Amino acid sequence: MGGGHFNGKNHGGEHTGDGKKNKCGPYSANGYRANTQISHLDFIPTEHVYYTGTSKNKSKHYIPNGTEGVILENDVYNKLQKVPRSVLKVDFGKKGIRYVHKNVLQHVEDYQEYIEELLVTPSMFDGYQSDRNDKKKDVKEKLRPERYEQILKNRHKNAEFREWRKDYLRTMEDTLYNQRDTIKLEPEYKAKVERRKKLKIELEGLKSKYVVIDTKDDGSSEDEQPLEDEQPLEDIKKYNQGKSIDEYRMKNIKGELYGLEMYLENSSDEIKQINALLHSGSKQYVTHVSSKQGYNNYLHCIKSATDYKYKDTLLKPSREYKVIESDRVAKEPKNLDLLLWGLNPRDVAR
Repeated sequence: MGGGHFNGKNHGGEHTGDGKKNKCGPYSANGYRANTQISHLDFIPTEHVYYTGTSKNKSKHYIPNGTEGVILENDVYNKLQKVPRSVLKVDFGKKGIRYVHKNVLQHVEDYQEYIEELLVTPSMFDGYQSDRNDKKKDVKEKLRPERYEQILKNRHKNAEFREWRKDYLRTMEDTLYNQRDTIKLEPEYKAKVERRKKLKIELEGLKSKYVVIDTKDDGSSEDEQPLEDEQPLEDIKKYNQGKSIDEYRMKNIKGELYGLEMYLENSSDEIKQINALLHSGSKQYVTHVSSKQGYNNYLHCIKSATDYKYKDTLLKPSREYKVIESDRVAKEPKNLDLLLWGLNPRDVAR
């Protein structure tokens, strides 16, 4: 929102640069900060001062900014000619003698003295906290070599563990492939697979014998097609007998296929689990872990030749409870008889 009278609550309704301390920046007046609490007693007659005020009235009474003058004693002839103590009499030479307020006067030596004092003044951040920070730096510098050595040791251990993990996981991958191939190469499993394949081919052949072919699109009319009544009766009987035999055979094949599918499905659960491990993106060829932390713990136990205690973190919490002996005695409710009679104590008037 821009500055102006209708600026609302921002900046008091004035312009953005028209606030307090708008001339107190490090580049304002070359870094000089005037002392606003200066007293009129600090201005002694015969001292040289600079005029730091401005005036928009460019008349003969106009005094340019930076004009040098000399402090004079205030002439007090009577009470009617007395001036305020904060107004001083200054001789500006060609510009004449003027009465100027002390807030727009600056001693000639003030700028140099202020800059010298500013250079000598310590930083506002130098103190107890800075001393503590220096001590912390000294302690850190002493501990830095030990920490660096420990970091190098940890890096070396981690590198060795990663190399060992690569070899171990490669061995686990080969073991899983061997387990899967062993299951698939069993004689019984192979015989079941071959039997299922033959039954499926036989079933497809029986189904294809009784597929009805639509011949209307061949360009021949319905009158040209032979009617069923014109076929010999013996051929129809043979066709029906063969169809009933084939239907009975198809039922037997479907039943046998169902049994084979159930056997292969039950026996291939382990194969599915092995394939899931082999084709997983994480390449964690371990079956008895349930979390990332458990996987890392398992590998470290294997590397250090210690027993790994499997704990499924996904299991529900135990329902077991313990009875703790206590001195408290159970008290029966006052209205127990009402409850035994089927009445609610709240519904019975006291």
